[in-house]
Amino acid sequence: MKIRLFFILLLLTMIFSCGRGGVLLSKLDELQRKEKWQIIFSSGGTTLYSFIFKGDDKEIYYARDIFIVDPSLSTDGKKIVFSTMKIGEKNVDIIRINSDGTGLQKLFSHLFAKGTSLSPDGKIIAFWGDHNEVRKSKNLYLYDIKENKIKLVQNDATYSETAFAPSWSPDSKQLVYASLDGYITTVNIEKLYSKKLIKGDAPSWSPDGKAIIYREGISYFRVLPDNQTTEYYIEGHRYYSIDPQGGNKKFILDGKSHFWEFAGHVYAPVVWSPDGKYILFYKPYDSLIRGPNRAKIYAMEIESGKIVFVKKQSGIPSFSWGKG
Repeated sequence: MKIRLFFILLLLTMIFSCGRGGVLLSKLDELQRKEKWQIIFSSGGTTLYSFIFKGDDKEIYYARDIFIVDPSLSTDGKKIVFSTMKIGEKNVDIIRINSDGTGLQKLFSHLFAKGTSLSPDGKIIAFWGDHNEVRKSKNLYLYDIKENKIKLVQNDATYSETAFAPSWSPDSKQLVYASLDGYITTVNIEKLYSKKLIKGDAPSWSPDGKAIIYREGISYFRVLPDNQTTEYYIEGHRYYSIDPQGGNKKFILDGKSHFWEFAGHVYAPVVWSPDGKYILFYKPYDSLIRGPNRAKIYAMEIESGKIVFVKKQSGIPSFSWGKG
């Protein structure tokens, strides 16, 4: 009797949640059209897409022989920067195109580059890269588009497996990233002054500059300095927001999977809407039909805490959200 009652209550909870979710999804769909929001993403494949809340995603750009990763949309929605990788090649090309898929331009190449992130003013690309083929950690670099020059910001800034794209402050003067010692760290790109804020991972700076959402709890393999030992870290996956000085900590969402949900933990940094009121995130999961490396995509209204399932996605996506 208790088991039956439990499942009835669980079913009612899921039905009620779906009802609320439908309202939120319709709201996001309306805002996307009204505010001309543009969300671009790739799933580690050969195609760059435009993400639609209610409807089919639209192809922006297709490349036959390369993998497109880490797309980054300019604040005005006119330009997209992304990395392209070829199997067996060590150098990664960083490409810029118009948001309609035209005007492709190769900007530069770098050894094992990843995490490309275009500054809000559109002038600089931050990225992770190696300076040799041995290191397990990543250096933080800046590429000045106008000057066509690369500047090293910090050696051994982060571990390779947690090298999510560095996130810009809205004034394009600072970056926040998960540093090698496990801290959320900011760096001033002019003075190269860095500040450790709090223990955590996967940071993302809000569009108004007032908050940084990050993940508290890490799960990854890490090769120790002896290059022989590998340790596996796993803790909780709870997401919090802090101010840019590291204070005013607030709970945002629990990134753990629930026992009735087949999707895994929330894995990557959240992606902010241009108005700072919503976030987009995903949970990777395995499909018995399609195989591994698929994702369930969710959106959250920050003020109310409401979360809505949006859609399933083939591959593990990386997003960038701006105005079209």
